[in-house]
Amino acid sequence: MGMSTRSLIESDCSRQRGASHRTRAVQSAVQVVLLGSMLLGLVSGSAQASVVQGLDLTGLTASADLVVHGQVASARSEWNTEHDRIFTTVTVSVVSTLKGESADRERSFWQWGGAVDGISMWIVGTPSFREDEEIVLFLRKSAIRVWDVVGLAQGKLTVERDARTREKVVRQDTTGLDFARRRASGAEARSIDGMPLAELLREIEAGNRRSNPSGTVRP
Repeated sequence: MGMSTRSLIESDCSRQRGASHRTRAVQSAVQVVLLGSMLLGLVSGSAQASVVQGLDLTGLTASADLVVHGQVASARSEWNTEHDRIFTTVTVSVVSTLKGESADRERSFWQWGGAVDGISMWIVGTPSFREDEEIVLFLRKSAIRVWDVVGLAQGKLTVERDARTREKVVRQDTTGLDFARRRASGAEARSIDGMPLAELLREIEAGNRRSNPSGTVRP
């Protein structure tokens, strides 16, 4: 059945332990742990922001192995076995799969950070999740075959209704991110934040068909 979430995390910790000894001075200066399973990013100590490559909708879709539209069923935080790091397991009830092959009605993944026993730990720029929120999520497989959110907080879009039109739109919260470079697919990329959900889903599906003509979309 594969490794458990905790086993995968302990494996990841073991892989990162050697690297953390070599980079302890840098990590203590900025007080953040960057893991190889996440995007290659740097952290700016002065700005307290994770420096990442900016991705437009085309870039997010191309970088993802799986794109789903769904609802957060649960977000559960707990300590790792060594009781020195907190991680959160997020489970999403899938409404539709926009990219990637997936027959699962639920998709779970984990990320470092969370709150347990009154103690909070966070990596700057990672997305937060709350139960019952509707989202569009861009995921990719890491080196240890677990799912990561693409581009840190860039890869999680929250769906809400526009107060004026009552139309569903998506919001992209990139608080805690500093963009080293933004990749645009055209002369001028449209902002994702505030885009109507229906239009966003159409553009993702169209972009996926162009890049992968044999790809399928599962309802």
